[in-house]
Amino acid sequence: MRRHPGGNQVSVAASVELLVNSLAWQAAAPVVGSALLDHWEDNGWRILQYSGVYGDRENARPVTVVFALDATAGRDTGDDPVVRVSYVDADSGEAVAVDELGAVPSRKIPPMAG
Repeated sequence: MRRHPGGNQVSVAASVELLVNSLAWQAAAPVVGSALLDHWEDNGWRILQYSGVYGDRENARPVTVVFALDATAGRDTGDDPVVRVSYVDADSGEAVAVDELGAVPSRKIPPMAG
């Protein structure tokens, strides 16, 4: 992936814009149920945290959805940015496997940067 000129970090809003246009966001969107809750940087990655729900309607469980993308990736990056996504059960703190999600349709709240 090409980096933003000079290797400087882009704004959180720019990272959110890249995220919502990514395939990772499209795949996770049925689970995500909040706007951006928190963000931080770690070893060149920008981490973006959202809350959501997984499971069927009768067994719905809260989940934290965490995305990671290159903190220097901008709109001029070219190719789709590398985006990683993880789901963590909000009650147990355990990772949730993608095949366990059985997503409940969420309220579509725009993921605006804080």
